[in-house]
Amino acid sequence: MTLLQKLRSLNYKMHKNTELSQDDKQQCKRISQCGSYFYKLQLINMLEYYKEEWSYELLKELTHDRDYLVRKEAVSVRSSFGRREDYYHLYEEVASDSKYVRAAAIQATETIGEILHVTEESMVRRFARIRECEKSDLGNMVLDAEFYFYTYDKKYISSLFRGLYSSSQTMRYWALNLLEEVLEREDNSEEVLDMMEEALAMMIREGGGNKRYVRIKTDSVYSNLMYRVRGKEPSVSAFPLEEAYERKLLKMIVHKPCEETILSYCVLAWYYPIHEYEKAMQLLQNYLWEDWDKPVDKRILIMGAYYLWMFSDDIQNPYLERLLLNIKAYDRKTQAVIYYLLALECSKCLYDLEFSFSLHFLHKALECHKEYPCIYQGIASFSSCFTKDYQKAKKNAKRLEKRMSVEELEKLPVERLYSYEFFYKMEITGQIVKQVDFDDQ
Repeated sequence: MTLLQKLRSLNYKMHKNTELSQDDKQQCKRISQCGSYFYKLQLINMLEYYKEEWSYELLKELTHDRDYLVRKEAVSVRSSFGRREDYYHLYEEVASDSKYVRAAAIQATETIGEILHVTEESMVRRFARIRECEKSDLGNMVLDAEFYFYTYDKKYISSLFRGLYSSSQTMRYWALNLLEEVLEREDNSEEVLDMMEEALAMMIREGGGNKRYVRIKTDSVYSNLMYRVRGKEPSVSAFPLEEAYERKLLKMIVHKPCEETILSYCVLAWYYPIHEYEKAMQLLQNYLWEDWDKPVDKRILIMGAYYLWMFSDDIQNPYLERLLLNIKAYDRKTQAVIYYLLALECSKCLYDLEFSFSLHFLHKALECHKEYPCIYQGIASFSSCFTKDYQKAKKNAKRLEKRMSVEELEKLPVERLYSYEFFYKMEITGQIVKQVDFDDQ
């Protein structure tokens, strides 16, 4: 059994609330020592459900893994165990690590304190001791957020506003996450809310230098503040072109609905953060169920099948069933996509522990068409990273992909960026790949 299959088996037992055997625990140990950070992150998330001495010791080892993402996640999950020794020593244990791991340790200290019902005075003293050691701007910004949570002194929140204008995009993103946490608190003064509204609105107006993921987060936090907390319409938008395009599409759907308009709206719901997945799915469902016997545009069915795979836990996927029912009527390229979607759907099923069904349908997809990167990426995802199949699949996928930066994508007209054809190449066939947008990690 490969490491991927072992991990799949362990996840299956976790979902079934099955107690792990001694052999299972040994398998966890082996996965924790493998070279794949992805496998280790999956393991860490699973260990949170088994709060026992062996799992805690495993997390302690992973706190010192060679990959900073693994270390950061191990620190965060350790906090859920609520160990008193971690409350007093976890930050010191990672004091020489990267600023991101130390920032996670500061937040973990708060979580542990909440679990142990530590007094507010004790929490403030603990954070004051950590501040004596923390030198990074990020760590001190996180500490200021923690001090604000326990004192509600507005002088601490100024640090978060300064973080919004840091030269580091990642620092800005952390500041936005912290402000989002501030909004979850119910004791914020009107003065603090006014300060947040002004700072976020100004950031949106001057947002030309922000990367897309920062703009999306800014828009999300600002909308949350305005709609949920203040009960009024936002005065500015980080995505005016998308908002105008959304209004145009909705008007067309009301007066003259057609496949092109529905597909464009669904793609917009997918890429632009308007949080309208449910409305998009309802449009697709209405089109499908209006008359089951009528011919349905294959693009509607492909998008619907992909949407359900992404956002639904249902074991039935009527869009995929409809595609399979008429699979022989489609051309070979479409048949390849249908088998690919079927492989994805099978991967959701816990009974497919070794991904045997998924791999079977991916190879059937290859028999139909050999030029879609998504098929090779699927084979690599469901294969052990130490096999020749994995290496060959990754190489083929890379050969067929076209990489585009976020800057290139955003220069495209909205009609093209949010078209079904673009969605098909980026999300379904994998012919276009967006380059990583995060910086200074």
